Amino acid sequence: DASMQLGWQLLADLPRSELTRLSDAQIAAHLGGAAAAALTAAGAAAAGAPAAAVAAADAPAGPAR
Repeated sequence: DASMQLGWQLLADLPRSELTRLSDAQIAAHLGGAAAAALTAAGAAAAGAPAAAVAAADAPAGPAR
C-alpha cells in the first residue's frame, strides 16, 4: 500500500496530458479534485477552448493528499 501511495504522489507531479493510461475516474479518485479539474480543462482545450485552459491543464497540481 505504501508503494502505491508513493506512486500516486509521483504521478501527481506530471502534466495531466502525460497520464494517458489512467482513466479520468482513477485520476479523480487518487489525485484529487485539482487533477479532475485539469482533465476537464484539457478536454475543453481539445475541443478548441482558449489557451488559458490548456495552460491550466498542464500546470502541476499541488501536493498529493
